[in-house]
Amino acid sequence: MGWSNVNRPDFNQYVSRTFLAFALIGVSNAVLLRISCAANYLIIPYSQPVVLLLENCPSAIAKILLPFVIERIPRNVRLLLIAATWLIIKVVVSATPPNVLPPVRILTTVLAAVSSAATEIFCLDLIQQYGRIGLIAWAVGTSLGHIANATWPLVLTSYAGMTLREEVRYMHHLVAIMMLAYFMVLPQSSPIVSQGELNMDKAAAGGYDVRTSLMGTVPTVQHKGLGKVKRNSRAILALLRQAAPILFLVTVAQALVSPGSALALDGSSFSSLLSWTSALALALHVGNLTARLSAISLRLGSHRVVLILLVWTVALLVADSIFFLGNSWVVLGVALCSGLLGGAVYVEVFDTALRKVPGESHALLSIGIISAAEVAGGLLGGIVGYFWETLVCNITTDEERFCHRSEV
Repeated sequence: MGWSNVNRPDFNQYVSRTFLAFALIGVSNAVLLRISCAANYLIIPYSQPVVLLLENCPSAIAKILLPFVIERIPRNVRLLLIAATWLIIKVVVSATPPNVLPPVRILTTVLAAVSSAATEIFCLDLIQQYGRIGLIAWAVGTSLGHIANATWPLVLTSYAGMTLREEVRYMHHLVAIMMLAYFMVLPQSSPIVSQGELNMDKAAAGGYDVRTSLMGTVPTVQHKGLGKVKRNSRAILALLRQAAPILFLVTVAQALVSPGSALALDGSSFSSLLSWTSALALALHVGNLTARLSAISLRLGSHRVVLILLVWTVALLVADSIFFLGNSWVVLGVALCSGLLGGAVYVEVFDTALRKVPGESHALLSIGIISAAEVAGGLLGGIVGYFWETLVCNITTDEERFCHRSEV
């Protein structure tokens, strides 16, 4: 008996609540990390590459190591620990203004990066029970969070006349949203009415493991043979060799767009550097959001085509940074295309990992490694973009670039 025999209103409510819960957690997690990092003002004592290393390296390391730890912690306790950590970060960041020695602010930045990584690993592990709709919701939520991160610094400083540190006061609201989304909004039971209905149409249900229900687990025969272990290991390694490099390259390309080399690009239509960088990030993440939403009804075809097109978008931005080929709106259009091309790759890569990797623990380790590859791509793209921006600004003299303007 499949989903078609389940009460339709119950099923629609189940899907809606699942989507809303994961999206809310994704938004909150992305914005919490940005607030914490922005409030520490590490860009004052350190250069941008150093700040990128401090913000990204702890996250990548945590995503690789957490799968070995998180399974030992009861599921409902995990988010409570993460929420407590975010509240500690809020208190410490509030009590450490920019004139406090950098090591204290570095510590809270590292802790925020680890907490954000833990939230992502927790949700991706949970998505194994909720299926593709949960994965898309998480991806959409993180995109919405990045859109918020692209706009709130500009709104806060240029229009509200506040400082970035004043946003810290809202961190406990975001933590509360995460808790309510998990404990109140996310369905804790499936609309399936009996264990006998677990043999449903997997494609319709969108689940990653038909043996697992939110009401319990169906006993399965354990295969402990050495041959089985070797086959599983080969399958995991083959998947990682395919999935991790794809997400890594896509993230490198997008990081070259934003934060990338904004100073070197044609932002002549914008009056301030903050408005230009905000518009660039907004265009990229609106593209991401659109592509990830489309994954509800569409599946990505060839990754190779996407990578080739992304290379072309990066080449266009490189050409613009040197020759000023178009205007600011053309650059924003290229950034939007970069988001559209790369946005759906995130969903498809993790969808493939969750479908093809045998066993919950193996899947968790795989998604941790793949997610770490995404962070590494963002780090490399950001650093390469910074040095390219510096090179272009040093060899050019035109005053239309923000790096040569007297007021930015």
